[in-house]
Amino acid sequence: RGNSPDICMASHGTTPLALSGTEEKGAGGYDCEFVESPHQDDYCAICLLPARDPQQTRCECAKLYCKSCYDKQKSVAGTCPTCRQRLDAFPDQNISRRVRSLKVKCTTVDCPWVNELRLLGAHLKICGYVLMPCANGCGDLSIRCKLQYHCNEVCPHRQYACVHCKKGGTYKEMTGSHLDVCPDAIVPCPNSGCESNIRRQDITSHHAVCPNVVVPCSNSECGASIKRKDTSSHRSECQYETIGCVYMNIGCTFTSPRHEMAGHRASSSGYHLDLAMVQLKKQGEEMIVQLKEQHQKHVEEIMTLQKEQHQKHIEEMIAQLKEQHEKHVEEMMQLKGQYQKHVAYSEKITDLLNLKPSEEHVTLKMASYGWHVRHNRSWYSNRFYTHHHGYKMCLNVDASGSAEGEGTHVSVYLYLMKGENDDNLIWPLRYKCTITLLNQLVDGFHLARTLTYSKDEMDMCNSRVVGTGKKGSAGESAPARSLAGKGFPLFIEHDQLDLPEQVGQCTYLMDDCLYFRVHMKVLPPPKPWLVLTDF
Repeated sequence: RGNSPDICMASHGTTPLALSGTEEKGAGGYDCEFVESPHQDDYCAICLLPARDPQQTRCECAKLYCKSCYDKQKSVAGTCPTCRQRLDAFPDQNISRRVRSLKVKCTTVDCPWVNELRLLGAHLKICGYVLMPCANGCGDLSIRCKLQYHCNEVCPHRQYACVHCKKGGTYKEMTGSHLDVCPDAIVPCPNSGCESNIRRQDITSHHAVCPNVVVPCSNSECGASIKRKDTSSHRSECQYETIGCVYMNIGCTFTSPRHEMAGHRASSSGYHLDLAMVQLKKQGEEMIVQLKEQHQKHVEEIMTLQKEQHQKHIEEMIAQLKEQHEKHVEEMMQLKGQYQKHVAYSEKITDLLNLKPSEEHVTLKMASYGWHVRHNRSWYSNRFYTHHHGYKMCLNVDASGSAEGEGTHVSVYLYLMKGENDDNLIWPLRYKCTITLLNQLVDGFHLARTLTYSKDEMDMCNSRVVGTGKKGSAGESAPARSLAGKGFPLFIEHDQLDLPEQVGQCTYLMDDCLYFRVHMKVLPPPKPWLVLTDF
């Protein structure tokens, strides 16, 4: 198929200013890739493309033409190219709307856009796949979606600052010709053998100190040229270097160039010998003084060492005595501790043999009362003993009630648990136990209920617990307790937790908490000699 002008521009990546869009006049039919095929009557009889701005002829053939094709045919021949009658037509808006509502693909390569033909022109103005010229003027073309990346990151004409002097210019210039003259560019030292890299503007100052620059010998008569780093070694061999006599350390002050020094040594041997004798005498006197000083110093060091050794011996003896003393104190403390344990054990045995009935009590706090009522959950107290070496029990409270008190009363029960003292206790349990709901305002108006464990009956409430607890969800054993509790399903009505007639003096429920006191009057153990000792 042929290419219409706007499609050609889009396909070859012209700029948006050159895009005429699908509405350009005089562009022939629509040369697009239609997703929905146009009707066979919607094609122009001249360009054979779907008609753009369709013109319907009034002649017998009733052919359809594009506006641009119709105007060109009328200006050239003036007759219909099909039936050869006088050419006369009118705009067919129905066909125009039908063609423009068909879905087409974008005319640019790789663009996934699909929409109605009437929207193609607007899409091409923003299509990310249309080729656009570089804004920096480098002449390259890039698709619109990558144009910014090209202009900022790739284009050789993009603005770029020299990495050395920070001068601005194009990337091509700053990385090319500018580097040959940049004063801050890092360049190698031009002197052979020097591995230094320096700024171009510092070459002159570096040349003044570079160890590899060639300099003349400081002795003008020599005329040799050597590297600066070799100057010292050269001067140690230069025949024109002014040096002192080898006997200058004994007093000879003669100096001359190196090549004349041999004659001086040959002609002044007697003078040098006299200087050596004077120097030897002087050194002997100085050595005698040094030896005296060293002897005195050694004597002082010996005296100091003897004092230090004596002091060290005394300190060692003191340390040994302290260590023995501390050891004896520690042994005495251990014996004292053992003695105190034996005394305490003897007193405990004596107390157990003289035990009288115990009247100890336990006070327990139930928190989150409202939550237990709303969720119909039972509350179990911490485990406790009725008295020293007594029965192990726990208190159970059904806040929402159980049995005949369900929904109206607070139910309270006592459960026996497996304890450490069970071997030395009386079974079945046969004592009275008082459970008291405490008033939280004053020490009075407490609510007490007393239950009796009968010695004549043996049931699940007062029997010794011998089983183990069931496994919990985490695989841990729950504490073993009696299969049934003994207590009061109608312990207190819910409405009586705040007594109306005692407002300001009595309340059992405060801060969502209840306090209970458990009291049991029991006899001493029948076998006090078997009571376990606490350690």
